[in-house]
Order: sequence, then C-alpha cells, then structure tokens
Amino acid sequence: MIFQHFGQLEGVRSLGLVQAGPTANIAGSGEPELVPVMYGDRGLLPTIGLPLALGRNFTPEEDLPHGPPAVI
Repeated sequence: MIFQHFGQLEGVRSLGLVQAGPTANIAGSGEPELVPVMYGDRGLLPTIGLPLALGRNFTPEEDLPHGPPAVI
C-alpha cells in the first residue's frame, strides 16, 4: 500500500487516514439523532493532535481490512 511508504519518508512524524461515511442513527434516553459517520485509522487522532478524553484508540488489528469493528 502506498500510504505505508509515506511513513518511511524523512521528516514524516505521523500519518492518519480518514474517509467520510454514511449517516447513522444514535439513540439514548432522548430522541434519536442522525449523525455523520467518519472512518479513520489509529494514526488519525495522534496526527491531528486530538487526545482521547476517555477510552482507547483503535488497535492494530482493527486497522486491518475486515478487522474487528470498533467505534470511538
């Protein structure tokens, strides 16, 4: 994959991928809400400097094609 080669270039400190997805219905105690979905890899949040407030980042296994699904 070409993307993996970018990480080996001199001066590259971090890489992340993101792709727009469909919308999803999120429901809790109130009315359901339609929200946009974004697909990202485990390098995305560190690359844009966004720390997680809770939980964990994606695992290497979740980055694999057909890997286990995960939501953060």
